[in-house]
Amino acid sequence: MTTQMILLIIFGSSLFCYAIERHIAWISHVSSVCLLILFAMLLSQIGIVPAHSELYDFLQAPIVLLAIAMVTLDFKFSDFIRLPLKIIFVFIFGMLGSILGGLIAGFTAAHELGVDSYKIAAQLTASYIGGLENAAAMQKLLEIPNHYFIGTFALDSVVTSFWLIICIWFANDKGEEFKIADDDGSNFDGVQVSIVSLLACLFVALGIVILAEYAVKYVGFMHKILWISIFALFAGQTPILKDYFKSAYVLGAILFAGFFFSIGAVSDLQAILNLPKTIIMMPVIIIFTHSLFILISARLFKLNKIATSIISQALIGGPGTAVALAQTRKWKSGIAIGIILGVLGYSIANFFGVFVFNLLQYILPK
Repeated sequence: MTTQMILLIIFGSSLFCYAIERHIAWISHVSSVCLLILFAMLLSQIGIVPAHSELYDFLQAPIVLLAIAMVTLDFKFSDFIRLPLKIIFVFIFGMLGSILGGLIAGFTAAHELGVDSYKIAAQLTASYIGGLENAAAMQKLLEIPNHYFIGTFALDSVVTSFWLIICIWFANDKGEEFKIADDDGSNFDGVQVSIVSLLACLFVALGIVILAEYAVKYVGFMHKILWISIFALFAGQTPILKDYFKSAYVLGAILFAGFFFSIGAVSDLQAILNLPKTIIMMPVIIIFTHSLFILISARLFKLNKIATSIISQALIGGPGTAVALAQTRKWKSGIAIGIILGVLGYSIANFFGVFVFNLLQYILPK
């Protein structure tokens, strides 16, 4: 099959999965990303797309690095510091809950999975501080076996969906409206873009990837993905350029779509179906620990239920589910809170995922 034909199928599948997620209510709880992976897996199993292709290697290597830079560029410190302090404190406690939950989950599964349990714990921790894109970064960084990654990814999507339903039910009060950012974030998934902004995002993101390669070569110390995250965080604050980065997240999401399709296409379905049952408990452990931390901190700082739920979703599900919750409860301020904290989570989650892996590897036998 030609590269052009595979690309046609990839973009067509991505269009189909993302479009129906927005128009069919029950599919939105499955996640377009998970749906895309499963769809690619199906196409591969029945022989419509090849299980191996040089294009997949390209999508899983340089393209995913570019996507990581893109989704991080959109974060602005100026928006974050305008948030009320109690919201920031509860966010930090919720993040600590995800980290501790990741450590507990990795420790629990270590007797059966060995070092792979540390990798899966890192994948879930990164996902439950940032989002599915951070889970993808962990797969690239830690070389998580495809069948473990896909199986955990599917479990992550299911557990996250249940947690979203719980948060919507829990958020039964009305938060006070207040001005946070210049834009309330309602255009998050449909930002207005220009040719200049698109080119600026591509130019800066490519520059960051190249700079990270030099940093690895001459400085070392960290993996390329972590260098990319650092450089993109600071580049996103550049006064002259930051206004051009509003479309960076959308571009990054498009690039990640190719990565998720390729991961699904090369996966062994039989291996996924035979996953150890221990893995099933790992996302549950992390979310349970996260929920304890965030509920206790919300009570301590006297934060209302809707704000608490949006903060939790910004961590567990990312900015998309946080915004969906705010829109469901018709709280305009919650849209901005969800986007700011969600994008912050994307920006820092890779570091904490690696932290969990390294700590587990240090305190437990390999």
